[in-house]
Amino acid sequence: MLQACNVCHSEFALTAEFWHRQAKRKCGFSETCKECAKRRAREWADANRERTRENQRSYAAANPAKVAETKRASNVANRDKIAERNRRYYEENAERLRQYQRDYIAGNPDKVKERKRLAHIENREADNARTRANAAANPERVSASSRAYYQQNAEALKLKQREYKAANRDRILGSQRLRRLANRDRINADIRAWKAANPERVRATVARYRALKRGAPGRITAKDVRTQYARQRGTCFYCPRSLADCQFQLDHYIPLSRGGSNEPENMVLACPTCNMAKGSKLPNEFQPPKE
Repeated sequence: MLQACNVCHSEFALTAEFWHRQAKRKCGFSETCKECAKRRAREWADANRERTRENQRSYAAANPAKVAETKRASNVANRDKIAERNRRYYEENAERLRQYQRDYIAGNPDKVKERKRLAHIENREADNARTRANAAANPERVSASSRAYYQQNAEALKLKQREYKAANRDRILGSQRLRRLANRDRINADIRAWKAANPERVRATVARYRALKRGAPGRITAKDVRTQYARQRGTCFYCPRSLADCQFQLDHYIPLSRGGSNEPENMVLACPTCNMAKGSKLPNEFQPPKE
């Protein structure tokens, strides 16, 4: 059985494929075919755009669950079509969309930061895995980016670090203690290797520690140790023994226990024999041991 559309006058089979159902009519279908009805609805919506939007908003506010379920079902049913439409739209409007995004971020920094924070909390494992993969694939680029970011935000980062340490002192100490216990052998090996590679810094650090305990003023650095080594031409200050042939030691010419300072001017380098023999003696009280 055929029926003619009252708009386009085309004849179609009287089925739901071509006609919307309408219970009031004897045949059970409307008198306007689906294509004409769709076109007429589109024309009316274009001519009454604000009214259409207001009707949509009102309906959505009154039926939120129903609208959400309808959208979800539509998205699932038209996933590929929607993805293709979005991709095409983005390609055609890429620069405008990027500028819109930049303007939005610049105008809403706090809102964007909070949204990112919440998104990271919800996707922490995936984000961390993606970050690790990116770092492994682009080590030089990641290092350069990290350096640039630190240089631009050095003071803010240092302040944030100090505040975090002050607020989480016990937590940090506990974490460090657990890390040392879990990696004791490796950490000890690293420390020994570092000491072997930086003997001047080790000696300067020991001297600072001793001076701190005594309350002595001054600060000796690794550079001061190297300078004094060159000044003494690699020879013990008290005897002719070569410092290159022994694990030479840093000696305070005026001992800390006798009022000496930890200034470079009060520092000499001595072989272990002379340093141990001198102990806390003043220079005029000390006689270098005979060979």
